[in-house]
Amino acid sequence: RVLLMAQKIAQVLPLSIVAANITSKVILNQARKLDQCIIKYEAAEEIARNIGDLKDKFVLEANPGFGVLTRALLNSGATRIFALEPRPIFSKPLEELSKESGDRLNIIKADFNLIDRSRPGSISSADILRGVKQKLWEDDVLGYITGVASYRNTKQLLSYLMDQRATYRPLYHCWGRVAMAMIFPDTQSKSILASPGSRRYGRLSLFAQMMCDVIPSVKVPVEHIYPDCKDLSRRGAQSTNGSASTLPRYFQLIRLIPKREILVTEKGTAIADELIQQIMTVRNKPIVSILTLFLPDAIGFLEEIGVPADTTGSNLTAQDAAKIINRVAIGRQDANESSRSSDS
Repeated sequence: RVLLMAQKIAQVLPLSIVAANITSKVILNQARKLDQCIIKYEAAEEIARNIGDLKDKFVLEANPGFGVLTRALLNSGATRIFALEPRPIFSKPLEELSKESGDRLNIIKADFNLIDRSRPGSISSADILRGVKQKLWEDDVLGYITGVASYRNTKQLLSYLMDQRATYRPLYHCWGRVAMAMIFPDTQSKSILASPGSRRYGRLSLFAQMMCDVIPSVKVPVEHIYPDCKDLSRRGAQSTNGSASTLPRYFQLIRLIPKREILVTEKGTAIADELIQQIMTVRNKPIVSILTLFLPDAIGFLEEIGVPADTTGSNLTAQDAAKIINRVAIGRQDANESSRSSDS
C-alpha cells in the first residue's frame, strides 16, 4: 500500500520531494488523517481553468496538501495565492513551490476551518489578506476560495454561505464578494445542485441557492484525490450500517458566486439557520405548521407572498424561503421592542 501511494504521488512530484516527505509507513498513516487534496496535475489544470478569471483576484486555497492544485493555479495566472495548510507533513513540497513562485504564493500554517473563529488556533482574515484591496459588495468578485471540500468541512461551508454579511464573519463582511470554487464529493454536490421537489433537496440546497449563484462544473475521478476512498472507508466515512454505499464515486467542482442582490437581510441572517433547520426537520409537512410558531397570521402571510399554504420544506424555493426568513426576522424584532416597551 505504501509503495502504491508513493508511485501515485511520484507521478506529480519530483522524486526528491517524494523521498523527503514519504519516508515511512508512519508518515503515510498520518497523512490519511488529513483533509483531502488533488494529486493529479491534469485534473488540477482542468479545475484551475474552470474556476474563473483569476487575473487581479486573490485565491485562498484550503488544505493544498502537496501543492498540485496550487501549481496549476499559478500556471493559470493567479495573481496572489494564500495557501492554508496546517499539517507539517506537507511543508517541504509547499516551501519548494513557494521558492519557485516568488511573492505570488503565501504559505500559511493555519486551518481553513478556523478563519475568523473564536477558537484555539483560529486566524484572522485580516492577517491572511493583508495587502489585498477591499471592494464593495456590488463590485466584481474579489477572490475565490478553492480546495477539496472533504467530509470534515463540507457542513462547515453551510455557515460560510449564510454568514456572508454577518459582522462576525469578516472574511465576507469586510472584503467584498468572495466566491467559492470547491471540489465536493458527489453526495454533497448532488445536494447543492438539487431542485425543489427532488429527493436530495434540503438544507444545503436551500442555503446555497438562496445566497449564491450555483454553477456546476467539471467532475474529478476519485483516484485523483488523496487520501483515496478506501482510506476514507477505513476512517469511517461510510453509512452507519457499515456499507460503503455513501463513499463518493466522483468529486465535482461547483462555483458558488455570492449574489449581488442578497435575498436575506442582515437581520434575517441571524435567524435563518434556526428557521430553515426547523422547516427541513419535517420537510414533508406543510411549512405553515412551523410558521405559526413565529407569525400570528402565517396563512395570511403566505397568501400575501403567493406561496400555497400546503407548501412543504421539500418544495420551498430559495426566493420564497428568503421572504419568509425576512418576515419572521421583522416579527421577532417587533416582538422584542414591544416586550422592552412593556418592561419600561
